[in-house]
Amino acid sequence: MPEDMGGFMELKQAIMDTLKNDTNGMVKSAKISEMDIAFGMKAIVVLFIMADGGGLETIEQKVAALPNVSSSEIENMDRL
Repeated sequence: MPEDMGGFMELKQAIMDTLKNDTNGMVKSAKISEMDIAFGMKAIVVLFIMADGGGLETIEQKVAALPNVSSSEIENMDRL
C-alpha cells in the first residue's frame, strides 16, 4: 500500500526496479497491477517468479523500505 497517491506511478516503477536490480537475481519475472481499495486509494499488487530456496522476507523488506510505501505483505505463495 502506498502512503498516498502522490507519486503512485513512480512507486510502481521503483518496485519494478528493486525487483529487477536489487534482489541478486532471485526474481526471474515480475508483473505489477493495481487494486482499487476505497476513496481513490489503490494498492499495488506484485506477482513475481523466483527460484525456490528462500529470500521472500528479504524482498518484502526491500519493497517496504521504499519511500511512499505504507505497508508490504506477502498474500500468497505457490510452487511451480
